[in-house]
Amino acid sequence: MDNHFLRVGKKIALLLVTMVLIFTMVRSIANLTHDTEPIKIEIPSGYSTGQIGSILKEQGVIDSVFWFKIKTRIGGYTSQMKAGIYTFDVKSSINDAIEKLVNGEVAEYEDIRITIPEGLLIKDMAVIFEENSLFTADAFFEAIENFTPAYPWVAQIPDSMLQRYEGYLFPDTYQFNSNSTPEMVLKRMMDRFNQKIYEPYLASPINEQYSFHELVTLASIVEKETIIKDEFPIVASVFFNRLAINQGLESCATVQYILPVHREILLTADTEIKSPYNTYLYAGLPPGPIASFGLAAFEAVLEPADTDYYYFHSIGTNGGTLIFSKTLREHINSINANK
Repeated sequence: MDNHFLRVGKKIALLLVTMVLIFTMVRSIANLTHDTEPIKIEIPSGYSTGQIGSILKEQGVIDSVFWFKIKTRIGGYTSQMKAGIYTFDVKSSINDAIEKLVNGEVAEYEDIRITIPEGLLIKDMAVIFEENSLFTADAFFEAIENFTPAYPWVAQIPDSMLQRYEGYLFPDTYQFNSNSTPEMVLKRMMDRFNQKIYEPYLASPINEQYSFHELVTLASIVEKETIIKDEFPIVASVFFNRLAINQGLESCATVQYILPVHREILLTADTEIKSPYNTYLYAGLPPGPIASFGLAAFEAVLEPADTDYYYFHSIGTNGGTLIFSKTLREHINSINANK
């Protein structure tokens, strides 16, 4: 009986060894037939170990983000990996990848520093990139039309938007390489947007009432209505109060978005333009964002002030402070008193 079990055990062990050998041979053949041409990968500044590992795995450089994180942590390298554009061999070892990143063995340096302020439109950003000799504005627009990132919120963006991805490129200061392509810039800005904007949305209870696209749209309007960040939560409360009773937002910023040129003061005719972006004519939110916005504006729509305000107007020019009112009569009286 014992000999029988011993023979069975030997057969099982032999079978396991054979399976491992076959797996190893298949893997080796797959690696040999895999495209072994070195690939160029951009590691952005400020990325975490997990984010860097994900980029390397997506591009086929390493097999495991988990072991990449473990080895960088054990080696004490988590804060020592340097940004830049690197050349990696496909199926590199994790140790080799870490060594290259820690030593900063970049193929190209990020030598162009560009600041994108809050409140800009995509057409404004295109001009900035062209002025900094990254690529032409036309190349940027063409890339936008063909760029389809894998973020979960992309499916919410409607085709009815005037400019694809308007509001979805996060305004910040970036370091780019002179050889950066429009696609690389788009991915960098959307990665930052996903981190700074989408992740807080997922953690907020307001996501049960409003879609991500709706709040992104509203945050862009808040950003454009005032330059005073302390007023953001109050402005947001006004718009939420109006949405609750299906009252038009009557936002000048949404009308400015559809005008060919900016006006300091809107004409009555401007507020009568038939466009879904005209919140004087149509209640609810416009089809999409009207500009980029910063974290402060988005935090304001995640946690608006608790007010009974339904109206506001500015004092002075160039986005002066706002006066808020509860009723239309109060609003009209305030406008007349501050002419």
